[in-house]
Amino acid sequence: MTDQKAPTRRRVFDLVGESRTTRGGIERQTVLLAAEPGEPIALVRDPENPYDKNAELACLGEHDLGFIGREDATVIARALDAGLSYQARIHEITGGVGEARHYGVRISIAWIGQSLPAFRPRDERQERSREKKAAALDRSRDPNGSFEAAERQGCSLLLLGILAIASLVIAGDQLLARSTTSDVQALESAGVTVNIR
Repeated sequence: MTDQKAPTRRRVFDLVGESRTTRGGIERQTVLLAAEPGEPIALVRDPENPYDKNAELACLGEHDLGFIGREDATVIARALDAGLSYQARIHEITGGVGEARHYGVRISIAWIGQSLPAFRPRDERQERSREKKAAALDRSRDPNGSFEAAERQGCSLLLLGILAIASLVIAGDQLLARSTTSDVQALESAGVTVNIR
């Protein structure tokens, strides 16, 4: 295109679909947990999209973060189809704290003659929440949703219980071996069943 100009003056766009799964099968929320504002992204047309023939995915490396909203997709699709040059990056990652537990993402696009606006880094609350979520991701969950570490602890307690019972059984056997008939009769009269081998 020889006479290129920006298709829109708007430079920051909200994405949609951030709570869904990427085409590679990874939760987009997990990708956004690791993403950083300011990282470059690519816009990828998705003309076979069953919901919108003008759909564009915003991709961070091989992971799609979400789609540009339908209201902006038509203008951007025409510009991409025409080969218009652009730069794009993650402008801001929203949410992830309090009532807004899920992440949202806004991207910035600069076309010919435009510069990218300054991106917005995560705030302190988002960073603290992000660290906790990342730590939780490092721990695997069982099918019931419990952390494996807790499951391992439960197994350890069960094993300790089994060992304690086995010790009692062995001690009981040794006690019975030394017991007299009167000891056995005293135990049985107290309601304890005694099996002598």
